[in-house]
Amino acid sequence: MKATLTFDTVEDAAELRIAINIPGVMRVLSDLNQVLRNKLKYDQDLSDGVREALAKVRELLWEGLTEEGLCPADWL
Repeated sequence: MKATLTFDTVEDAAELRIAINIPGVMRVLSDLNQVLRNKLKYDQDLSDGVREALAKVRELLWEGLTEEGLCPADWL
C-alpha cells in the first residue's frame, strides 16, 4: 500500500511528527504487550495482586488500541 501525507503549514508540524513516529509507538506498545503477556504466563513469583494489576493494564491496553481501530490481535 502506498499513501501520501501532505502537511502545508507550520501548525501541521505536530501532526507530521505523529505520522512519522507512529510506527515506533506501535513497536513500543507491541513490546509492552509481549512483556505483560510473558510476565503473566511465565513469572511464577508474581503475587496475586501484581498479577491482577498487570492483567488489568494489558486489558486496558487492548481496549484502548481496539477502540482506536488498532487491533492488537494483528500483532500475533
